[in-house]
Amino acid sequence: ALNMNGATVELDLLLPQAKFNGDVGLVGTRIGGSLQANGSTFRANLFMDNIIVEQDLDLGGKASFNLDVSLIGSKIGGFLALNDDALAEQARNLLILTEGFPTYGGLAGRDLEALAVGLEEVLDHHYLEYRHATIRYLATKLTDKGVKIVQPPGGHAVYIDAKRFYDHLPATLFPAQVFVNELYLAGGIRGVEIGSVMFGRSVDGEELPADRELVRLAMPRRVYTQAHVNYVADVISDMYDKRGEAKGLRFTYQAPFLRHFSARFEVAP
Repeated sequence: ALNMNGATVELDLLLPQAKFNGDVGLVGTRIGGSLQANGSTFRANLFMDNIIVEQDLDLGGKASFNLDVSLIGSKIGGFLALNDDALAEQARNLLILTEGFPTYGGLAGRDLEALAVGLEEVLDHHYLEYRHATIRYLATKLTDKGVKIVQPPGGHAVYIDAKRFYDHLPATLFPAQVFVNELYLAGGIRGVEIGSVMFGRSVDGEELPADRELVRLAMPRRVYTQAHVNYVADVISDMYDKRGEAKGLRFTYQAPFLRHFSARFEVAP
């Protein structure tokens, strides 16, 4: 329950679980502890508590493994765990309408094995230290160049402040989308726009921008070497030197819902 202006508001929490290991590891190190001192048992217990035990604290948990390969290493699958039986029944009924019966399909043996190995590996403190060091390394190289990022960097991604990167572009010209486009054109690197394309709205033809214009550079687990990270930093460094030449974008098509998945753009005049 939250107390807001004297009123008590009851909230159900659906906790994202896919990065539980990195999140807990960061908490442990940033409050003066260490990854090794926290240990895998503590992180595993917290993970299970969030899903199963703390029924008074949360509604349940979810993870999408195809989106969060930084945790597990599988490219498909996920789960939804709920403490409310009636709500779980509603979810199963909706699943029948959209996907099929819960017993249909399933995961291939390769993906089940990747999940099993990944759940063990990501609790190793040596692995977590390497993960966090990789993110810090990229963050430091970018900030040394003058690129503004969200601080402090987390355990799976660096978030670039595209509004300050392209400070000559208003939010209505989608600077974060400009950044991901330029990044792909310049280096073949894919980032994710988390700004006005994703969270803004078009109301009666007028664009209402989001509060922030961010770009997420997420690092899948056990994929990239230091040479790859150096390459990413070098490409962004070149983009930074030429940032004043970038032009904004405007929609040529947007869906009424979740427009960032299928939007099309043209360069603004």
